[in-house]
Amino acid sequence: MCERWRRSFQDFIDDMGQRPSPEHTLDRYPDNNGNYEPGNCRWATRTEQNRNTRANRYVTVDDITKPLHEWLVLTKTNGNTFYRRLRRGLSEAEALGLHRPKL
Repeated sequence: MCERWRRSFQDFIDDMGQRPSPEHTLDRYPDNNGNYEPGNCRWATRTEQNRNTRANRYVTVDDITKPLHEWLVLTKTNGNTFYRRLRRGLSEAEALGLHRPKL
């Protein structure tokens, strides 16, 4: 935790604001390996925090990296369909239906 927050709870509140709801907890984001400090923390729900773990598979499409789950929701692709397409040799982007397979 950063020294500023260790010294003063008010400094923490000044930086982070009040907790938005009882469902929100403090999350290290965007770097979940980083410190609890301004610029690397947010108030997040359990669902948001679950998407920000080291165990997630990350997929990059056109220089945009997101957890696989977010791509699946965004493209309305079923996870089983995604993995079946990968086994058939498609790229991750193709398996998400974002690029046509090369013939």
